Amino acid sequence: MSTARIITAFVLLSTLLGACGGAQAAVQTGPPRQEVVDIEEMHITARRGANGEYEFDATDAETLFQQATDLLNQEHCDRAVVLYDRLVREFASSSFVSPALYNAGLCLDRMHQLEPAAQHFRDLIASVPDSEDVKHAHFMLSNLLIRLEAWEEALTVVDRLLAREDLSAEERVEGLARKAQAQFGGGHVEEADRDARICLAYFHTRTEDDPVRDDFFVAAANFVLAEVIRMHASEIVLPEADPDTQRIALERRARLLLNAQTEYFNTVRLGNPHWASASGYRIGQMYDEFWTLIVNAPTPPNRELTGENLALFAREYHRRLREMVRPLLTHAIRYWELTLMMVERSGVHTEWDDRARADLERVRASLLAEAPGAPTAPSSAAPPPNAATSQAPHDAPPAAAP
Repeated sequence: MSTARIITAFVLLSTLLGACGGAQAAVQTGPPRQEVVDIEEMHITARRGANGEYEFDATDAETLFQQATDLLNQEHCDRAVVLYDRLVREFASSSFVSPALYNAGLCLDRMHQLEPAAQHFRDLIASVPDSEDVKHAHFMLSNLLIRLEAWEEALTVVDRLLAREDLSAEERVEGLARKAQAQFGGGHVEEADRDARICLAYFHTRTEDDPVRDDFFVAAANFVLAEVIRMHASEIVLPEADPDTQRIALERRARLLLNAQTEYFNTVRLGNPHWASASGYRIGQMYDEFWTLIVNAPTPPNRELTGENLALFAREYHRRLREMVRPLLTHAIRYWELTLMMVERSGVHTEWDDRARADLERVRASLLAEAPGAPTAPSSAAPPPNAATSQAPHDAPPAAAP
């Protein structure tokens, strides 16, 4: 088989000269008028066929882009990415490179290939910095980096995004919320609290002619705020000390629990089904964990008791604690039930209602099995610590041809 020969067609330059009728040409009074026509680069491949004659195939960036986009629209993303990547590789100077990288990133995201998708958006931002797609590439990249838990890079990308002066109010809220999420996921708890409050303050100060109608990222920021308070509450444990010392620790945790509950309620009121479900789950989970903390409280030291008498004292101490805090577990069940009712009404299914349903059955069983004796604490099936960083499915439209 003969080696393919690639011929590249370049920019065409045509010169149009005016002329008058008759046998004599008009006298030129200035430089000739030139009209420049730019066309896309074309590759022509020649190969010798079976009969010995040459066969020619012509390919240009626009044709590749259209073929790839047709495949994308038909949900053949794997085949579309091959053509988009070929376009970028063979026509590096084409105006179609930016939308090709963007659409390939969308395709890879849809195929759950998060890191390759992120790399396409990185390449777009780096190689075509003046493209109109760069702003939206930053949004897509920040979304992917948070899902990949690449917290520090996500913060860098979001900071670049927020430095832009062409963001709408909704885009700025999205950037601020994602920054709070990245801070929280990266363990920068106080910074997450600060950035979540900045996002909410920005939202609440919008005027009627510059509103924020998309509630997802506003609710996401409020959820981060609630999560920060919940995390501080969970850090308070009961010491092995006298009842008064334990009571002080319990009261501190209870106050933080109520503050977190208030912020989860505020999140629910924003009306976004995803974050409302997450908040309902978290409220129930907090009461479940508080119950577990109390029934597993260290028995206060008692030097006057030994042996069987000390064991009896420990059982009685925990039995009375369980009776005292039993309403907490009932409260948790109530909030999980409300969460599931809300999900059913909204028709939106999320990961949170699955968790709420599983924990609801577990805690119900624990409550029914509760009896005097050694404590039987429910085992909390908590979501991962970065639950505040979950993202909405991003169904961004493909980039259009230039």
